[in-house]
Amino acid sequence: MNQTLFKIVTVADLDGLRSHEPQFLEHVNELYKNKHDIEEDFAIYWACAHQDKEKALYMFEIMLNTIHTAWGDYFQDVMFVMAKPAMMGAVLGRNTRILDILVTFLDDDDIRHMGALIDDVGCKNLLRWNEERP
Repeated sequence: MNQTLFKIVTVADLDGLRSHEPQFLEHVNELYKNKHDIEEDFAIYWACAHQDKEKALYMFEIMLNTIHTAWGDYFQDVMFVMAKPAMMGAVLGRNTRILDILVTFLDDDDIRHMGALIDDVGCKNLLRWNEERP
């Protein structure tokens, strides 16, 4: 991930993220093409892990919309690669609103892994969310 994109995400600059959509798409394309799997290399990981849960959700939604607009019919394929790092970030950031959206992109093994991560984090809010989830 380039430094500009990393800085935008770490400071939760929503306007900056929107204006740097081409760089974000290059980033996504590289990760998708190479089937990259180191979570910390994904901008979406850092966005979902952001301490400000509201801004994290907005950044996640901007990223989701950008991917959907650019990739169209391949949106689900791209999200299959992006969802796992996003899930790790959302668990780290304790953001259940993002997790509510992400579960639609995760398979059963990923959801079991998410449950194990939540147990490891030990956050009561996440544990309750995971138990109440359908």
